[in-house]
Amino acid sequence: TDVFYQSERTYSSLFLLSSAINQARFWGFARGSLLRYTQFLITQIAQTAVCNRHHSIERRLSTWLLNCFDRLTTNQMTITQELISHMLGVRREGVTKAAGKLHELGIVDYERGHLRLLDRSGLEALACECYAVVRHQFECVHLRKDCVSGRRYSGCFIRNPVTAAERLRSF
Repeated sequence: TDVFYQSERTYSSLFLLSSAINQARFWGFARGSLLRYTQFLITQIAQTAVCNRHHSIERRLSTWLLNCFDRLTTNQMTITQELISHMLGVRREGVTKAAGKLHELGIVDYERGHLRLLDRSGLEALACECYAVVRHQFECVHLRKDCVSGRRYSGCFIRNPVTAAERLRSF
């Protein structure tokens, strides 16, 4: 009976150890995901601040629309110029002019609160480089890519601090 008891005890110990390992893996994965998402949010906030300071309303509107359409499953949305003006931090008249330009170029169809994307590549051509930066970070979060080298990885997100410092110096 001692052998059976020892065997049973070993099995339950292994089960507890396995459970602890699985829990540690989960929390490691959760921590890595949370860190990647936090980095995405910080990048998006910083890029939006730079964009608001240096780019025209047309370019900012194009970037904002692309970010919206990236998260939608359709090529149309119901939105007012008033809401867009609040999101971009500009006057409504500026949004009217910028949306009119996009409409004239055949990129979007906009009337009475309904906006439909007609030419995504045209909208991407008008958008500023801020869209590419934010999209890259978004892909790092959702596709779990290494944001420094562009390779896929399986583990926690670790950014090369030298690369980050070099980017700041070149800014």
